[in-house]
Amino acid sequence: TAGRQTLDSAPDGRLLVGHVAPTLSARPAIHVVETVDSVVHVDGGRILRRLVQAGDANGYVVYWKVLTPLDYGGCQNLTRLFVVYEGSRYHH
Repeated sequence: TAGRQTLDSAPDGRLLVGHVAPTLSARPAIHVVETVDSVVHVDGGRILRRLVQAGDANGYVVYWKVLTPLDYGGCQNLTRLFVVYEGSRYHH
């Protein structure tokens, strides 16, 4: 399909997925990624799946949600994807 984005062609695809695994390998207790909400749909959700898999592979519990400032009292309607990696076993 013309204009169809894939993991490699999406604006955040390679850069976004490529930074997560090295960051998680440093074992932070919590890591938060915030990006465009279209990541949920690009390439059939492949980017989001790769983000979740990176957390799973490094022992993190992964939560994700698309939020807009309207959800918490803001006045803009700009939707963003938040991915939270919780590594409770890494707390000191």
